[in-house]
Amino acid sequence: MKHILTLIFVLCAAHLSAQEAHSILRNMIRSFERHESLNYEATMRKKHLGKDDTTTRNGKVFLQRAKDSLFGGRIWYTTDDTYYKFYDLQYIYLVDHKEKKATVYKAHEQGEWALKGNSSYDLVWDTYLDATDLEERIKHAKQLRKLADTTIGNYSCYTVLLQSADDDDVTERFRTYYINKKDYFPILWRASLKYQGNYQYNERLATSYAWDNVSESQFSPRQIPGGYAVDTFVMKEMEPQKLDSGATAPTITGRHYQAGLAETTINFKGKITVLDFWYMGCHPCVLAIPKIEKLKEKYKDNPRVQIFGLNAYDTDSADIARLPKFIDYNPIHYPIILLPDRKMAETDYKVKAWPTFYIIDEKGAVAFSTIGYDENLFTDLSNKIDELLQR
Repeated sequence: MKHILTLIFVLCAAHLSAQEAHSILRNMIRSFERHESLNYEATMRKKHLGKDDTTTRNGKVFLQRAKDSLFGGRIWYTTDDTYYKFYDLQYIYLVDHKEKKATVYKAHEQGEWALKGNSSYDLVWDTYLDATDLEERIKHAKQLRKLADTTIGNYSCYTVLLQSADDDDVTERFRTYYINKKDYFPILWRASLKYQGNYQYNERLATSYAWDNVSESQFSPRQIPGGYAVDTFVMKEMEPQKLDSGATAPTITGRHYQAGLAETTINFKGKITVLDFWYMGCHPCVLAIPKIEKLKEKYKDNPRVQIFGLNAYDTDSADIARLPKFIDYNPIHYPIILLPDRKMAETDYKVKAWPTFYIIDEKGAVAFSTIGYDENLFTDLSNKIDELLQR
């Protein structure tokens, strides 16, 4: 009976904790809706998957709520003294002090990427403008708990933990909010996840902030310094460049990972060669590995076919030390060649997107190429190899 009562107590406590956490997050969202604008200074820290180092940036952000289908309002931010970006409900502006120029993007035609397409955007608390994503996370939370109250700087804070459901190989998806009890501003926000044994971590700590202190002039193009060149970005629809079919394959020399990092030059003559340009932090590259392994298995007894994984990113001692763990999760039985620099991939082989695949024929000429991962990758590569084998 005692154990049953203890279990009931624990379940009730967990339920109350979830209710409190839900209420605090809802109050935070309501507090956003009561304020016309928000500006703050903050420190951002980020650790990427497969990396040991944490990057730190300091910056300023100005946000103003408005009727807007793209972001939910106006945005201005910077993380250093060399540039800043802002959005005025129609255009996105990138002001570059080094180049003394401003680039203008038609936001509603060309999309959000011009403002959001870099890691510095993590500094922007855009949930203030549009809480839809947070609402969905609350609705589908795997776990929602109020933790012990804490103090951040001079602010007494509620602490709320939100865990989202696992997504394939992505697990331990946590977000922790440290929310000022006085006005429900999130002084500190942390997010983390685990993928194949590696952790990614984001943190945004506000060092100062103010409500309703931003004027519309903060987002005006008139702030662009006089004398700066102003260019309008033109979107060009271009196929990513690759080596032309029939072109001679450039020489590849690198360190053979499985052979003790011995220097190796790939010999194309008399072989049908599959080249896979990849790196550990590229998710589509990781998805492609089982397809290349399947290819390796199909042609393992055919001496005319050889396969190489070419990596120009994971080449320093720290990255190489992580490769065994990566290969535990993603078995690779074909040779991995660590390239001496990115030039061989990006210039010699025109690799601009990862993964990129080439098939080189027995005369050393490009016979086939494809960019990116899809479910037909094995079939596409296998069909071309079979065609070449029949010649």
